Amino acid sequence: MLSTVRLSFIETTKVKFMIQKKMSKKASEIQIGGDHYKKLKISPLDFILANNLSYCLGQVVKYICRDKDNKIEDLLKAKHYIDLELEKVHKVDKKGKKLVD
Repeated sequence: MLSTVRLSFIETTKVKFMIQKKMSKKASEIQIGGDHYKKLKISPLDFILANNLSYCLGQVVKYICRDKDNKIEDLLKAKHYIDLELEKVHKVDKKGKKLVD
């Protein structure tokens, strides 16, 4: 069975205001799925774009900046993206040795 919820005029106005407020925000002002970047002085995205970083290096910045409980996992992810940058962009292995095609 569906139940009917009746809102007062004030409650309805508050809900409309909240929806309009969320809809009027820029995408760059909203974080989906947590608040692990909110405490930073500059967002990782702004830093990545301002410095024209590659995809892999952008991921490194993102993972080292996150304020989450499992910091080790994020550091390992950052390390993996450094290894990918070395391999895909610079054509060297994890130790800097030239890769053979």
